[in-house]
Amino acid sequence: MDIKILTEKCDALAKARKERNGLKEFIDLRRAQFEKTIDRDVQELQKISGDITTSQDEILATMRNSNLFSWRTEAVTISRKSTTKYIVQDSEKVIGWLKKKKLYKNYTEVIIKSTASEIFKDVAVPGVQCAVHEFISVLNK
Repeated sequence: MDIKILTEKCDALAKARKERNGLKEFIDLRRAQFEKTIDRDVQELQKISGDITTSQDEILATMRNSNLFSWRTEAVTISRKSTTKYIVQDSEKVIGWLKKKKLYKNYTEVIIKSTASEIFKDVAVPGVQCAVHEFISVLNK
């Protein structure tokens, strides 16, 4: 390879590396700007989400105090709902209670874990906790 071609290749390499470095700096700058924008947007989203939670809690408390189960406006329909969940905290106590009542079978433990809400909703059983969660459902029109 002669000196002229080698010089041209070296100059082209230097130009490409300079272009690459400039592009990297540009990308880093854009990334920093984007991250600042995203951080600002995430903070705004968190603030709005907090405001929504506060509003929902206030609406739920008002509906509960007024004994209302639904409310409708031109923009939205709000319904008060609740879920009940039975949690077996101490299966040994539950099994002991079932044995006293002569209700225990070999497959009882599997049934307790999979259908606790149906088994315990009418009976207070040691080792079982009832957790009720009340919330509102919001349907925008």
